[in-house]
Amino acid sequence: MKNILFPVDFSPQSDGAAQFVQAYAQRFEARVTLLHVLESRDSIFTGPEFDGIDVADIRLRHRAHAQHQLDRYLLDAFPPGLNCRVLMEGDPATQIVERAAASKSDLIMMPTHGLGPFRRFVLGSVTAKVLHDAACPVWTGVHMEGAPPAQSIGFHHVLCALDFGEQAETLLEWVKENSGDAKVTLVHAVPATDALPEKYFNIEFFAELCRMAKEDMERLQDKVGTDYHSILRGGSPAKVIGEAATELGADVVVIGRGAAKEGFARLRAQAYGVIHTAPCPVISV
Repeated sequence: MKNILFPVDFSPQSDGAAQFVQAYAQRFEARVTLLHVLESRDSIFTGPEFDGIDVADIRLRHRAHAQHQLDRYLLDAFPPGLNCRVLMEGDPATQIVERAAASKSDLIMMPTHGLGPFRRFVLGSVTAKVLHDAACPVWTGVHMEGAPPAQSIGFHHVLCALDFGEQAETLLEWVKENSGDAKVTLVHAVPATDALPEKYFNIEFFAELCRMAKEDMERLQDKVGTDYHSILRGGSPAKVIGEAATELGADVVVIGRGAAKEGFARLRAQAYGVIHTAPCPVISV
């Protein structure tokens, strides 16, 4: 992990996420690109109230102000020379994804920006689009306003959530390659069987699901060459992963993002729930 892309909007959430970016950059000796996207809103420059006004000059001033902010943002944490700063214009999510691809970023790190009364349950639209479209892993975290200082952020315990889909091997290989000396625990959420009518059949069926999951876990680890401790529990992925992360004091949760490529509905149903339930940041691979 040598190239981190850090989209910033100068918000308190960006300030908090910067602590994690700094900690990750130091751990992995990575170069950080701070990216600010100046959203183009041509519609705000139309209408009779702009008659006689030099719109081009307004845009230039707006861009100059954004460049000034970016050039001076978090200079102590990300000094020039070791890192770079890029200003782009257009749709933020599109520009973030395109920049990540062009610069061959190993990781995009950005906070969620869900707003309003349902903030706990939704992601901001930019984060959602980046999760859906980006080819590289994406780090996300909630409640970044209260982030601890970079010096106290650890990378000691990684919780990797596996579902044994077609992306499971790639996910486990990524964890193996990037966890370094951190402790790794695997977790799998076995489907709950409460809806089945017969009590004893439920118990037997659940036991069989656990046995099959254990065998799948062992086969996968043999194939990748790992021997991590694993946890199997019944329930929804978000609940199981969140509880395990809390109990273990995990520093980061790593999940697969293959479902994202199949549409927003499945991404919302799985990744969104995990991201907002986990007590720590989540990396979606």
